[in-house]
Amino acid sequence: MNEALAHSGGHLLADHLHAVADKAAEFSQAFDAAVVSRRWAYMAGLWHDLGKYREEFRSHDVL
Repeated sequence: MNEALAHSGGHLLADHLHAVADKAAEFSQAFDAAVVSRRWAYMAGLWHDLGKYREEFRSHDVL
């Protein structure tokens, strides 16, 4: 099985998910400085494209 890609730009999905998670945690500080809020924001960023790991998603034709 090939490495999952984030989008047509060729970025690896794992790299994309971690980058978005880091940004989400960073942005969350403007709204709430609590560590728990940053953790939730990080997890939301980490999970936002998790479905792209599914073979059904990766095998469909891209328009």
